[in-house]
Amino acid sequence: MSGETVLSVEGLSVRFGGVLAVDGINFTLRRHDLHCLIGPNGAGKSTFLKAISGVLRPSSGRIWINSQESTRLPTHRVARLGVGIKMQVPNLLEQLSVEENLWVAARCRHSAFKADQIVESLIDRIGISKIRSSRVMDLAHGHRQHVEFASALAIEPSILLLDEPAAGLSETEVNELSMLLRQLKKEMALLVVEHNTRFVRMIAESVTVFHKGRILATGSPDQVFQDEIVRNVYLGRDAAAWHSAPPVTFCQFKT
Repeated sequence: MSGETVLSVEGLSVRFGGVLAVDGINFTLRRHDLHCLIGPNGAGKSTFLKAISGVLRPSSGRIWINSQESTRLPTHRVARLGVGIKMQVPNLLEQLSVEENLWVAARCRHSAFKADQIVESLIDRIGISKIRSSRVMDLAHGHRQHVEFASALAIEPSILLLDEPAAGLSETEVNELSMLLRQLKKEMALLVVEHNTRFVRMIAESVTVFHKGRILATGSPDQVFQDEIVRNVYLGRDAAAWHSAPPVTFCQFKT
C-alpha cells in the first residue's frame, strides 16, 4: 500500500431478492495502488464495482471516497467525488462523436474551458485522433473500448474502476493498455476486475480473490496464483473446503 486512503468499504452487502451477491466486504484502496479483483463468474466482482460507483445501491454497509461517505449517493455525485468507471459493456452516447462523448464526460466535474483542454489531452494520450469526429455508433469494438476508457479518464479521477478492460483486445492492444495503466498509477488509484490472468500478472501489485460474494484471499499476484485453494476456486472446481482452510502467510482468509 502507498499514500493516503482514497476508498474505504465497510461491511458492504448487495442483495438481489434472495441472492446475496456481495456479502459483508471490507476493503481499502490507497492512492497509487493498482489492485486487481479476480474470481469465477458470479463471484460478485462487478457488483462490487457498481456499488462503489453508485450504479447499484448497497443493501447494507458503508463506502467512503476521499474521506467523504458516498454510500447512498447517485452515480453523478460519486463521479464528482473523483470516481471514474469503465464497465465491461461500453456505455456511450451513440449518436454523438468521440470528442463530444469525452466533453460530456469531462463536464460532469469540470468547467467548459477545462473540458476542452481535457478532451484534447485525452485524444492524444489514448491515440484516438483519427476517430475523434466519428460517431460512436459507427466504431468497431476496439475503438469503442478506447473511447469508453477515455471517457472514464475525462473527469480526472482519483480512483479509476475498470471492469475487464482487456476483453476483446489484441495482444498488442493488451500490452499497450498495461503500459498505460502503469503510467496512470502515478496519478490515481486503480481497481481492476479482470479474468485474463496474464494481464493481471502484467499490471497488478496486489490481487483480491472473490468467491460467492466474499473475499477469499488477498496477496501479491505470485502468492495468490500459486495457492492451491485459490487455483481450485478460479478454475471452477469444488472449493467448499476453503471455509475451514487454515490461514496462509501471504493473505487472510475470511469466513
